[in-house]
Amino acid sequence: MARVAALWHRIPANFEDQLDQLQGHVTEYQFDDGYDDVMDVADILDTRRLTGVFFIVPGWLGLDGQATKEQVAELYHRGHTIGNHTMHHVLMSRVPMAVQRAEWEAAQVALCDIIGEKPDRFAWPYGQEGEVTLGVQPRGIQSFEVFAPRKLSGWEVHKAVQSLP
Repeated sequence: MARVAALWHRIPANFEDQLDQLQGHVTEYQFDDGYDDVMDVADILDTRRLTGVFFIVPGWLGLDGQATKEQVAELYHRGHTIGNHTMHHVLMSRVPMAVQRAEWEAAQVALCDIIGEKPDRFAWPYGQEGEVTLGVQPRGIQSFEVFAPRKLSGWEVHKAVQSLP
């Protein structure tokens, strides 16, 4: 089976229908940015005995509409993977390499403070790489064929997964 990730930012109302269609067709469930619906996502995944990879922007934690540090810690303790998505979600291709490295390193430290270890997963904000190797293998969305169901109905997801590698 090809390495296919399903990627969401916020979960849609038909998230469970989408999961029904995706199971067996994707190898990973990814969630970008750390919005305030992460615990709803975790509850649904846990019920299905699935785990997610949550790419977190630590500089946003606790802001209106975003997850909290406590929620990120709970995700981790429930068996979900926490990944680095930079400290402030900057468009890495438009900032100097020193800023790219500082964004990644600050997020590593902040996430380590929350979950007790440095994340070994990283996803570039906006899916756009910078010009620097950050000392980690970006095993985020770049190493997968990415399918983003977002606003698709269950039937549209069913039809779409037929074309996945």
